[in-house]
Amino acid sequence: MASSPSSAVAMAAFVSDDETILNVAAVNCDDLSLAFEGAGFMGTLQLAQLALENKWKLVSFNGLNIFERAFLEMTKSNPNIEHAATLKSIAILHNDMAFDFLIDNGYPLTWDMLLSECDPPETAVQAAQAVAAIFKASTKTGCIKRTTMAGNTTYWPLIHFMNGIPHFRSVKSASVMSKTYPPDQSWMTHDVPDLTTSTLWLK
Repeated sequence: MASSPSSAVAMAAFVSDDETILNVAAVNCDDLSLAFEGAGFMGTLQLAQLALENKWKLVSFNGLNIFERAFLEMTKSNPNIEHAATLKSIAILHNDMAFDFLIDNGYPLTWDMLLSECDPPETAVQAAQAVAAIFKASTKTGCIKRTTMAGNTTYWPLIHFMNGIPHFRSVKSASVMSKTYPPDQSWMTHDVPDLTTSTLWLK
């Protein structure tokens, strides 16, 4: 099922215990109506094709990882240069809130930090709707509200603007920023995140 969105589209996926994609979905951020629903890496590829063809402003929370999973699954079972290029193209063009946060702060943002006051989503559609709600609230207020591991509430300000409206950077823009102005990770003593790992498959 698919519809033609008028603004941003939020996507999410559910992954199995063996780390393969089960279901993927996308909803219109304006009204949370369903824009796409599919299954497996082929469903993820179809979503990527639809987003590129229709020039969707696609937003996600950890979508970079979802597209990488689809890429790896596809190359194992049915290698296709054109399809691989499609997944790489949408991955680097879309807005991944989790990746943007990582590049700005040097440490990861998790679902638990964002949804501490809500029940976790049970389907890919519900997860996409949650992403849409976070995206709308963040671009309206100019910050992401999160709960720290200590249980405190903090806010991450969006410092990038487009037409006067705060926005998340594309994966491409955030990647460039990580090389030009990398975040301070000197205070971390262990498990320091490698900022380049998530994008190695795009090369």
